Amino acid sequence: MESVLLFCGSSSILQFPLRNGGSIGRFSFTGSSIIGLANEISTTGHGPVVRGLVHLPGEKLFVLLFGNIDLDFMYYRQCCVKGAADIDAHFTRCISAYNRFLESLLKEASRSGYPVRVCVLSPQLTPIRDSVFAEVTAKHARVPEDAVQALGERMDVSHRMRLSRTQAFNARLEREILPDDRIRVFRIDQDMVDANGALHERFYPPNIRDHHANIHETLKCWRVALSHDVPIFRSFRPKAPQDAELAAVG
Repeated sequence: MESVLLFCGSSSILQFPLRNGGSIGRFSFTGSSIIGLANEISTTGHGPVVRGLVHLPGEKLFVLLFGNIDLDFMYYRQCCVKGAADIDAHFTRCISAYNRFLESLLKEASRSGYPVRVCVLSPQLTPIRDSVFAEVTAKHARVPEDAVQALGERMDVSHRMRLSRTQAFNARLEREILPDDRIRVFRIDQDMVDANGALHERFYPPNIRDHHANIHETLKCWRVALSHDVPIFRSFRPKAPQDAELAAVG
């Protein structure tokens, strides 16, 4: 019997289309964070909801996509409110929360008697350009726009540096995720930037104030990245060199 496929995340999870409705579920929690996953009284309540899904009958494959709220808004809110925020400490807090949640998810799965596997998708890179950074960040971080503008006097908030921070977080997440054979981490951030560390133009959304990267382009990357682990994406597996040669001859 094929695993029940469960896509869970903040609003970016909506890029994954629903198919074969009976065996696939998609759960989007707008404004949800990694830190909130491990918080039982989080305002979005996403941690307990996702954990409760382990009790659905049958084997489950979770695909989790959280983190952009933590990196693109919560961190800069802390910088505005506190005057400064240690980025490494913020990363540590996020990864610790993720691991606590994953540990609780696996324990709950053991109690349910149903096998579980987890694909942790690292946060995507932000498409928020410098020209609208203060406006968009102020709106979602719930701080005054002039407070965000003032950050530029104390720290580097250029788009390239913001991209670099997310990539640094993803590298740590890859190294420090809860060690368990049932958990794998996936990334597409390396595919989203050019050799100079700038976001490829195709990942910018049509709306300059949209904080989600172009979903058509990110989905293309995720399909390939997940093609060996998520059954519905098997057809997107890159061909082995010898297979490509045979196809060309055929």
